[in-house]
Amino acid sequence: MAQHVAIRREDYVAGTRVRPEVGVFTQTHSGRHPVPWGRITIGETVWMKWVGGPIVARAVVQGFRQIEDCTAGRLRDAVAGYRLADLEEYWTTRPPTFSSVTVYLEHEEWLDEAIEPSARSRGESWIVLDTKGLEDSWLIEGKPQQRPARKRSSSPSRTISPKLRFEILKRDDFTCKYCGRRAPEVTLHIDHIEPWSKGGRTESSNLCVACQDCNLGKGARRLT
Repeated sequence: MAQHVAIRREDYVAGTRVRPEVGVFTQTHSGRHPVPWGRITIGETVWMKWVGGPIVARAVVQGFRQIEDCTAGRLRDAVAGYRLADLEEYWTTRPPTFSSVTVYLEHEEWLDEAIEPSARSRGESWIVLDTKGLEDSWLIEGKPQQRPARKRSSSPSRTISPKLRFEILKRDDFTCKYCGRRAPEVTLHIDHIEPWSKGGRTESSNLCVACQDCNLGKGARRLT
């Protein structure tokens, strides 16, 4: 059986970035049958990846529907009962008619560690992993790509990678460490406990989850 990678845009997924809805995915195309039309089977595994980010979850195909000459109304009926049906940003961007695949999923599982694949999409938002080579390139942690040598900066980076962000969110149970609120009630940030401006490093021991209000209110102070 093949495996699949569904690459999702944040504005086309219901829920939140840290807890998106993984129970249903849709694929549409106005000029041809969208992937994975004719290439998906009940019981296969679907991995979810954010555009520009890591693979964060997996689920199992419970069922699917393929519709030609589909409309936004027909596709919306196909996802009735899921939060995607209420995501107006998605439905207003659908063309008048298109072909669609709706994939229903079960046994959702969030990864303990996100996967940064070595492979990259060539414009497709759904990849069918029907060979061992494709499985390896998408599901095995990628090694840093070799780039031409250049002068290294002596200063450490402040940037928090998508993988490290996900690991901190999971470790802290998607909960603000200062006030205890959780998504989707609030927007969550990753905060430097020892502020970056005062020498704090971008490493897991110096990072924690903070809601937007607490993070902005704390500013460049260290709370003791």
